[in-house]
Parts: sequence; C-alpha cells; structure tokens
Amino acid sequence: MISAAHRIREEDGRVTVLAIGMLVLLVAVIAVQTAIAAAEIGRVRMLGITDELAVSAVQELFTRSYYTGADAAVNQQETTEHVTKLAHSLPAEQLGSLRAFQVVSVNTDGGVITVRAQAEIPLPWMPRFLDAALTMPITVESSAHAAYMSNQ
Repeated sequence: MISAAHRIREEDGRVTVLAIGMLVLLVAVIAVQTAIAAAEIGRVRMLGITDELAVSAVQELFTRSYYTGADAAVNQQETTEHVTKLAHSLPAEQLGSLRAFQVVSVNTDGGVITVRAQAEIPLPWMPRFLDAALTMPITVESSAHAAYMSNQ
C-alpha cells in the first residue's frame, strides 16, 4: 500500500505544471484581448476620420454653392481631390497608431458623398515575424448626404 506522504510527493510536480500552464494560458488570453481592443479602437478612430472627411466634402459643396450663387452639382472629380487633399494633410496626432492610411474611394451617387478609407492597425503584444509587427487591415466607410440647396 502507498503511504499518504509518498502520494503527496508525486502530486507536487503535477500541481506546479498545472499552475504554470494556467499562467501561460492567462497571459495568452490577455494578449489576445489587448489586440482585439487595439483593433476596435483603431477602427473607431478611422470611422471618425472618414466621417470628418465626408462631412468636410459636403461643407465644401455648400460653400461653393453659397459663393457662386447657384446650385452646386456634386462633381466626382472635385470631391475626390478635396477629400484626398484633406486626408494627406491629417496631423499625426489624429492618425495615432494607424499605418498606411489612405482614401480608397469617394463616391458621389445621388447626392450622397461616401468616403471609403483603409489603414493598417498594429497589434500589440503579438509576436513579431521577420522584424515586422503584425498588423490588421481595416476598411471603413462613411456617408454624408448633400441635401439639395436652393439660394432663393
């Protein structure tokens, strides 16, 4: 028959291995949750930027309409140039950790100005491969309605 003291000595190593395994699992879960939170924060930041670009394009249209005294038609090329120029002049503080931010498309169908932008968000606590941090590509889209304006 095996004594109680002998049985306890055999289980000491098992508990240590189990505790180390649980600790590694806990650190992995925290790392994944941090990466998910960083991606969501980056997506919300991008959504705010694209909202700002879409609203700015509508305001530019209304300003042009006001100063020319005529109803301004939504011009695809002028709107795209305006949005692209604004996107290139964004301050670094506003972009934060976003990398490779670019306006993918600007659509002006039916008086609705839609801006689609894309960027890469670095994922913290994720292992590096080939000296490059892991990033997640994010694409967001924002729309602003260019309501018909009459100067009468």
